[in-house]
Amino acid sequence: MSEPFHITTYCEEPDFARNSSYGSNRDIVLSTLRDRSSLGSYSNTTTGLRPNTVYGMFLCRGTSTDHLVQTVYREQR
Repeated sequence: MSEPFHITTYCEEPDFARNSSYGSNRDIVLSTLRDRSSLGSYSNTTTGLRPNTVYGMFLCRGTSTDHLVQTVYREQR
């Protein structure tokens, strides 16, 4: 089995309070994606109302194992 290979992550420095509506929504999205990573190689989710809406998704190659998907996702969180 091959080792996890991370291609890219796009994140800007946070410019929000961790206990704000946006911060809470971000945590919900990340938690949801983490949980769904055990179900397959793609998922997306959205939570919150404007202006605090948070969108998230992950996509792994079709040749990736479920274990690899979970490992890479957890390391990038």
